[in-house]
Amino acid sequence: MISSYEEKSFTTYLNYVVAISKIFPEDAADDLQKIDVSSIKKISLNDKKDIKKLLYLAWSTENILNEAHNDECVVVYANLWSTVQLYYAIFSIMRAYLLLFKCTPKDHVALMNAIVSKIESKDYFIGPWKTIYMPKKREFSSLPRGVKINREISNLTRFWNKTPSNCWSLFYKFSNSTLSKLIDKKYYDSKKSKTRKLITQEISPICLLHLLYRLRCRSNYQDGDAFIKGTNSVEDAKIFIKEICNICYNSFFNFEYIISRYLSTSDYSNIVNEYKLDMERLSQKKQHNCVNRLNIIKGFSK
Repeated sequence: MISSYEEKSFTTYLNYVVAISKIFPEDAADDLQKIDVSSIKKISLNDKKDIKKLLYLAWSTENILNEAHNDECVVVYANLWSTVQLYYAIFSIMRAYLLLFKCTPKDHVALMNAIVSKIESKDYFIGPWKTIYMPKKREFSSLPRGVKINREISNLTRFWNKTPSNCWSLFYKFSNSTLSKLIDKKYYDSKKSKTRKLITQEISPICLLHLLYRLRCRSNYQDGDAFIKGTNSVEDAKIFIKEICNICYNSFFNFEYIISRYLSTSDYSNIVNEYKLDMERLSQKKQHNCVNRLNIIKGFSK
């Protein structure tokens, strides 16, 4: 039975993370190959140094995340920082993606808004990256066929049935509660000079990145205890970080594929291979997810 505040908080975040992870397709490669990239025009960049730097940061953070997942001795403690690592890993790869368009957001909010704009204008995304949550209507911009949102779904139900509708319903609940937190913050920042209704009209659409940012703040600040004392078992901790790693892997796969199409597969391959050689020189690690994903991406163009 879930009783303490910490247990309730961790169970809520566990359910949200599992739901988001399960929204990604089981075979991301299959969905990525269905994306129409024929309109993408290659971008000629004389200096790829900044993009390369951001990709290095992203891949190295993913490696740290995966190492914690593979070590049972630290997995219970690792979840305190796994959401932080997930956010900054995706933060880095998104900055690399936006740099292709000479877009350099100055802060987290600007980055989120820039990504929302790309999601709205480009049909290059899969799973939970494919949709945005619209504050004014309090609904998603799009849903997979047959999915119905249950707005009353409980975020505390353990071992809930992972149907697509349930996963999207929990994604919706997480999006809606994130919106409520944003409204509250802006309401008090305005010293209550604006109504919550007016503030809602002013808030920009929300995407998965907003949710990951909030999750990062909850584990790193407000609900830090939940990620230490709220875990019911080692198994729960392992499930949490496993799904965090899956979100990272599939998000990277999506953005790496699009980046490779803009740069050219050969130019992108050079960056990945340079990273692999640099890391092998510095450590004994031989397997890198970015290399595995690249090999799959190469097969797309054949």
